[in-house]
Amino acid sequence: MADENLNPDEMKKIIEEQEKQVHIDDPYIATANQMSESAKTQGLGKVNLGRRDGEDVNSDILLGYHTVFTEDMPSGGLFYPVDVEIQIRPAKVAEIRHFSTLQERDLFDIDDKLNNIIQNCTKIKTKTRVMSWKDILEEDRIFLILAIRALTFSKGENKLQVKKNCADCNTENEIEIANRNLQFNTIPEDLMKYHDEFERVLSIQTKSCGVIKMKPPTIGVMQAVTKYIREKERNGENWDKSHIQILPYIRHEWRNFTDKDIFNSEVEFQGWGDTKYTLHYRLAEQIKVGVKPDVRCSCKACGAEVAAAINFQGGIKDLFVVSDISGELL
Repeated sequence: MADENLNPDEMKKIIEEQEKQVHIDDPYIATANQMSESAKTQGLGKVNLGRRDGEDVNSDILLGYHTVFTEDMPSGGLFYPVDVEIQIRPAKVAEIRHFSTLQERDLFDIDDKLNNIIQNCTKIKTKTRVMSWKDILEEDRIFLILAIRALTFSKGENKLQVKKNCADCNTENEIEIANRNLQFNTIPEDLMKYHDEFERVLSIQTKSCGVIKMKPPTIGVMQAVTKYIREKERNGENWDKSHIQILPYIRHEWRNFTDKDIFNSEVEFQGWGDTKYTLHYRLAEQIKVGVKPDVRCSCKACGAEVAAAINFQGGIKDLFVVSDISGELL
């Protein structure tokens, strides 16, 4: 072919001409192009996005992704590599459409739809290893979902609120279901002393079981476990619920984690004595770092703390599907 005789400079020129002819109607790319043109004359500079008082953030995050501070998440970032960086962007229309097909009564489908938002709207990276959205802790997922939601509806057009009367003055308060109003479970101090700064796990020293290494489960590990449970239920087979309660906390790597591995672990589990099982079970219970089931705020009248159970009145779909369309009606 004639192209085989072109030198590298000629090939580069042809590719550039072809790229100019491609048009993608994507607002993120349009924004990126505007930022790129601005950078040629003014430089990227710094902007303050209001994430932290007095902190400057490099304006290239305006190209779509915004950094999440891991110390603000339920896990406090304790079980990620020290140099981890997690970024999120708003959900696009296609992702919201997919989320809208969620089946409210199907727990597996809810799990899949939430994971799809995380997969598409989240980036996680370090300088030392390749990371995946599956390395995000399951307990941190709802925090990231709400953060993505806040970016998606940045003008407040789809607020989620619960109403609760103040116990002290009986004033009705509307509490938004947002990260700033969440409360987190924390790991007891007597276990935190076992936190391994290098391995980023809890290396718990015990009298009868030696060192037990545990950490909250990742999305990837939970996906593998969920897949195993689905297959068992689909085939009408039994599975050991007591084993599944513990396994995600002692299995830290989701890569190459197969149904066979779970089955072999279950077989080994059958040989555990009462002390070993009870110890693992109690430890797993204590290192759950997720979100508490209520939101809190200060009463607008007297300042007392007001707490209300988290409740999605229109279902989980309300996270990304606008439930109140009255503002759009003439």
